Amino acid sequence: MRDPFTALLPLTHGAPFTHVHVLTGIADLFPALTSRLGLVAPGGFRADGEGTACAIAIGPNRILVEMFPVPPFFADPTTMEVHCPAWYGPRSGYPRCNAHVVLTCTNDGADTAATVAAAAAVSMVAASMMSIVPVEEVIWTTGLVSTEPQAFQRMALRLTIPEVRVEHWVRIRMEPLTNRHGQNEGWILLSQGLAPFLGREIETIACRLPPQELKRLSILIIEYLLLHSPPLGADTPLFVPDLDEVRAHPAPHGRITPGPVLQIWFAAMGQAGPPWAAGSKRPTIGQDGTGFGKRGLSLPQNPI
Repeated sequence: MRDPFTALLPLTHGAPFTHVHVLTGIADLFPALTSRLGLVAPGGFRADGEGTACAIAIGPNRILVEMFPVPPFFADPTTMEVHCPAWYGPRSGYPRCNAHVVLTCTNDGADTAATVAAAAAVSMVAASMMSIVPVEEVIWTTGLVSTEPQAFQRMALRLTIPEVRVEHWVRIRMEPLTNRHGQNEGWILLSQGLAPFLGREIETIACRLPPQELKRLSILIIEYLLLHSPPLGADTPLFVPDLDEVRAHPAPHGRITPGPVLQIWFAAMGQAGPPWAAGSKRPTIGQDGTGFGKRGLSLPQNPI
């Protein structure tokens, strides 16, 4: 089972609410979802945090809503970025939060499309809570991504198009790579938070593209993978709009990532071809037994 999608909403202070407020907030912000909303378990909280968790249904997804009268706790505080995007400055300098709401999707997705729908459901509840409690930040725990509340709300509203902005769910980082002789081999892009969707993180092949261009093109590929969930096997071609040639290859580990990765190569990197295909015939999709991913279909018009 994948890690559950969870959003933490640090609050300036606790505020009272019930399941009625949550359902009304979702319906007001996402009127197209009204017929798909349901109550799984009633509940609510007082401003001091006393109360009972409630659970909301959006289609097949079940979202547990809890509030605690303390700041969010991280076993290892260094896992969060020193720079806090929600406050546009050092995390150590942002105001103390005295409570937080936890939103957790309690069901598991059977495939990439279902996990995207589950993440979208949590995101929509998070966006709706901003009119109910004083949210200071949205922390997406599987990617340890911090987002300013209004920016997260705008992202959630666009999910109904559907349009996915992965940087609110997935942390993207760039690492310079040097070989054993100390020579620079360029940059590698790594993800944190894609494994719940794809079963593994991605790692690009080292290249000499400017870091921002590598990031921009890689995000296009990640968004394609989430929205179209193609079957993925050895040396799989991906037909990503605005990119000439893209290939993906599952590997037991990356150059930097210790666990299983999906290696990504694309023609704009300026290399002759992906290193795993050197001297071998590229198989067609499904020809090998190493594929993963269950769908080759586009995401439905409404991801929920």
